[in-house]
This record gives sequence, structure tokens and C-alpha cells, in this order.
Amino acid sequence: MIDGWIGTYPDLPDDDDPELAVFHLIRHPLGIAVPEGHPLWDLGASIRLEDVRRYPSVALNDGAFPKVQAALQALDLWNHTLNCGTRVSLQATAASLADPLAFAPAGLFTVHLLPGAWRLLPLEIPMVSGDSLVVRREYAEHPRLATLLAHLRRRAAELAELHPEVTLV
Repeated sequence: MIDGWIGTYPDLPDDDDPELAVFHLIRHPLGIAVPEGHPLWDLGASIRLEDVRRYPSVALNDGAFPKVQAALQALDLWNHTLNCGTRVSLQATAASLADPLAFAPAGLFTVHLLPGAWRLLPLEIPMVSGDSLVVRREYAEHPRLATLLAHLRRRAAELAELHPEVTLV
């Protein structure tokens, strides 16, 4: 890290981290995305987690997002086609994203990053994602940080107005 980054909740430093300060901005539900034409779309509003578990998940690297990984593992939605501890290459992830039967965890602001035409299923899962600004603690009181935070909070408020599922924190 040079000066700061926008980190993804819940995989952030602890609030009492001695070296890093975390400024929370927004939270929103995490969902399950599938490519258009996926058989799960035929289930409509009656879809359940049990239905999703029958399909392969997109291959994600163990440990890349440890808190999200733990939550997805608890829901039995993590790397269905791999053994736990398997190191995943970018090629494996790309190949699994090309699988027309795969599913991937995604949120309101990340589903568009998936290749092709992926959409969020009409299914709520008990997970929350979000964005927070992380900076070195030595910069936590800097005037430029206050200006940046004010700007980010204005943008977050605009997002919350457009998307009722977004919560300001």
C-alpha cells in the first residue's frame, strides 16, 4: 500500500489495527450470479440455496478473501469443483467463468465485471459486502484525507439514493 486503498468488506484490517485505519463507507447484499440462460433462471422466485449447490462454482483462490471464503464455505458455496486448499490459476478461474452452468458470488457493483452476460439471481444469501477506505494510521488525521472522505461519502450517498439495498456506514 502506498497511501490507501478501497477495501472490500468483510476482508479488511480490524478497526484496532495498529498500522492501518479503516473508514467504512457502504454495505450491500452479496448475491449469486449466473450467466444468462443458466437453468437456475427457470426456477424464478422459488430458487433456494439447495438448488444453487447442485452447480459448479467459479474457481477462486483459497485465502484471497479469507472472511468471504469462510462465509461461503459455511453456506457450502465455495469451490464446488475443487479440493479445499487447491491453488487456482487465472486460467482455471477464466475457464470456470466460461462454464455456462457455473455460479459466482457477486454484488450489485461487481456483477458487471463478470465476462459476458451474468445477472444476479433473485435469491438472498446471508452475506454482506461493502467498501471501506483503508489508509496508514499516520494519515488518519490528515486534512487531505478529510477531503477525500467527504468526497467518497458524497458519492456513497448518491449510490444509496439510486440503490435502496445500499446502506451508508
